[in-house]
Amino acid sequence: MKLCGRPLAASAGSVRWASRPEANSYDLDHLQKIHARLYGETYEWAGKTRTTDKDRNGIAHTSPQQIDANAKALFAQLQAEKKTLDKADPEAFAQRAGHYMGELTKLEPFREGSIRTQQVFMSQMARDAGYNIEWHKVDRVQMAFAQTKAMEGNYKPFEAIFKDHLKERSIEAREKDGRQDKDVIAVQAIQKNRDSLDRMERSYPETAQKTHAEISTARVMLNSLEYAVRNKSPQVALTHDPSAPSKTKEFQAIPVQISSRNSLVMVKQSIHAVERAGTTVHHELSQQWHSKRELQVGHEKA
Repeated sequence: MKLCGRPLAASAGSVRWASRPEANSYDLDHLQKIHARLYGETYEWAGKTRTTDKDRNGIAHTSPQQIDANAKALFAQLQAEKKTLDKADPEAFAQRAGHYMGELTKLEPFREGSIRTQQVFMSQMARDAGYNIEWHKVDRVQMAFAQTKAMEGNYKPFEAIFKDHLKERSIEAREKDGRQDKDVIAVQAIQKNRDSLDRMERSYPETAQKTHAEISTARVMLNSLEYAVRNKSPQVALTHDPSAPSKTKEFQAIPVQISSRNSLVMVKQSIHAVERAGTTVHHELSQQWHSKRELQVGHEKA
């Protein structure tokens, strides 16, 4: 038997949706699919837009007759800036997410369960941009206040919620999502070069002690670079460099040069990727970069 009261199955539905997200079109049809998924076991009308008027504190939501037209205009706006949102930094994403959350609140497309549906919708948008939204940490009073203010045309409270509860997804999660963020690319480059070093090490006889020592040193350097990327370090020092700024001395340094060209290429490829991700790397390695081909990740033979 399906109910007519307050929603009971939304929480479990949210978990099911989060574990198996569907392809996102980001329009009213997709919003209706989310609602049907969340409340299909609770309401006979799950997934259908409301046919009765609603208001919040005396301020009317969009009339049932205008839901389709208003939604079409809103989602056209969203589609126009979706690619930009997918690359937005946290502050920019929070600002636009607050806008759309506010607009959806005014729209209130469903008889019950609109806010939960909006949360799933916005979570999927955030995922596309490389973020998670920690809705479980949002205070109910804060959410109610944001909804009330949105009805007055003030979306700042929603924006504040996103700023406070937006969290970047892990590098592994974003890589699985197919994102090509600079830190994702850097970690991929480091791992490929680490694999190359492993293959190089296996190709040399055990008697080549100097070569094995340099490969080991290069591997330690790659580990340091990966640590810097994962922790978003603004800078990292790989070796003691008297000419480098004094503030670099606080970093762990590796006072060993690498003379093997093969190992050097692997380290330099990784340094290049890490610096593109935003971390300044201080090192004593030769400043003479090798050929463009050698800087391509995965190149093993100098």
